[in-house]
Amino acid sequence: MNGFLILGLLAGVVATTGSAQVAHRAVEQELIKAERELADAFIKRDIAGLERILAEEFIDSNPDGIAQDKASAIAETKSGTVLSVTFSDLKVRMYGDVGIVTGLYTQKAILNGKDATGTNRFTDVFVKRAGRWQLVSTQSTRVAKK
Repeated sequence: MNGFLILGLLAGVVATTGSAQVAHRAVEQELIKAERELADAFIKRDIAGLERILAEEFIDSNPDGIAQDKASAIAETKSGTVLSVTFSDLKVRMYGDVGIVTGLYTQKAILNGKDATGTNRFTDVFVKRAGRWQLVSTQSTRVAKK
């Protein structure tokens, strides 16, 4: 094989790999932004924002082991108080139009009349539909205090 042909092929592979990495980072940023928008919607009790972000089939397995659907999560938001949410240790994995975000969130909140302040490890599953990310599933577990 001609040396110039091999160099040309290698350059194409490197360019494709580089653009794929840029695209992946862009999607990571989109999903991290979606996480922040979700947290802001809970803090501001933005029901329209929650309606947009949460998929119709949304399911939440919360730290108390209770499963909530979209309607229950929105009702809890109307009656609860989330004062703040901060994220750390965020990691994003992509599988086509499915994105999985894992990490930690620390919140100050009163939910269902109980203090829900603390740190939780979570896994969120998003699906891209009609050009936007929707949360279909979340699961969180309390991190034990040391």
